[in-house]
Amino acid sequence: MRVAIFSNTYLPTISGVVRSISSFKAALEELGHEVHVFTQGARSYQDSEKNIHRYVSFNPGLPNDLPVTIPFSPTMNRLINDLKPDVIHAQHPFLLGNEALRKARQLGVPLIYTLHAQYWQYQVYLPVRLLQHLYGNFIVTQVKRYLHRCDHIIAPSESMRKLIVERFQVNKPVTVLPTGVDLTSYDRGSRDLMRKKLGWGRDFVIITTGRLAPEKSWPDLIDAAAEVIQGVPKVRMVFLGEGPERGSLEQRAKDLGIIDNVEFVGMVPYEEVARYLVAADLFAFTSQTETQGLATLEAMAAGLPVVAYDAIGTRDVVVNGKNGTLAPANSKALALAISNLMQDPGHMDQLRRGALKAAQELDIRRLAKKLVTLYETSIAQISRP
Repeated sequence: MRVAIFSNTYLPTISGVVRSISSFKAALEELGHEVHVFTQGARSYQDSEKNIHRYVSFNPGLPNDLPVTIPFSPTMNRLINDLKPDVIHAQHPFLLGNEALRKARQLGVPLIYTLHAQYWQYQVYLPVRLLQHLYGNFIVTQVKRYLHRCDHIIAPSESMRKLIVERFQVNKPVTVLPTGVDLTSYDRGSRDLMRKKLGWGRDFVIITTGRLAPEKSWPDLIDAAAEVIQGVPKVRMVFLGEGPERGSLEQRAKDLGIIDNVEFVGMVPYEEVARYLVAADLFAFTSQTETQGLATLEAMAAGLPVVAYDAIGTRDVVVNGKNGTLAPANSKALALAISNLMQDPGHMDQLRRGALKAAQELDIRRLAKKLVTLYETSIAQISRP
């Protein structure tokens, strides 16, 4: 099968969407399928993967610091026509998402779309309340319009499936298919060596991963860490990721007097993320805008207990009391949940075992086979006279 994936962002950008595409691409290719990714330009980046095709893009200096892809290219248009993909899989409802829709209709192949983000929540990037309101209404209208034009929709979690069906009233097939993880990357045998290399010593290490962006509620995690550190000074709060909020988060840590206990690692190669997670003791997460909680699942694959806000996406992965703890969405509740868990090593071990079990059920190879079945079903349906 030949699959064409359209995404406004891919490597070298690091995000949940990029990790999803990369993981599924590798697993599908392992199954013998041909996968082509059509995405943004990256002049100074050398692709190590095959079949990555790049449009022209530019960085307009928006607060989210992401490139904008220009979805027009005669060269790409000819390439797609020559490839004759069996299925087109869009990862965004805008820009290259619209190009994916156009090519699917032109070539008579099914358009699959994965709703990766609650785009209407990104109004936090706008400074004026009226603009936020207008943006929210506009985005909801555009996403609904796109959903109704797809042949099959993928929801990364059951919560998102319900939202798609109920809020957007779609009558197209909606399948829950989360992004899995490659469990072979999480070697806990390297834990002690990695901790020594990082200089973490005997510190209790709380780690989190993700773009340092406003919609993730990172200031709450800084505040929670400050409360935890007051009671247990040998705690290290590690942020793995980069983004526009880094400067303000560093300043907040300084203002709270915990900057020596907070480590901003920045961006690391994706293959290194697992090593950092394995070396940590606990994963904490404050985002309330997730569609699945892939970062949380990756932490579970590393055997980390999770303490996170009880929010859509995250609660689809974290089962309270079995593989993690869900807390009300405020920093004090999060700090209390972390402190209580740190004082109960037996419960931490129980959650660690539950986390590993949950991750094993979402192995990327198993989920890639389900994705192939979904593709085949969609191809058969659109081919019917």
